[in-house]
Amino acid sequence: MVQEIAVPMVLGRMIRNEFQKNRPKV
Repeated sequence: MVQEIAVPMVLGRMIRNEFQKNRPKV
């Protein structure tokens, strides 16, 4: 049960990091 919640959380963080790298906040 913990893994199910930990997986999406990690994926969300990775996606956010990629978004900031591809498109920096102005």
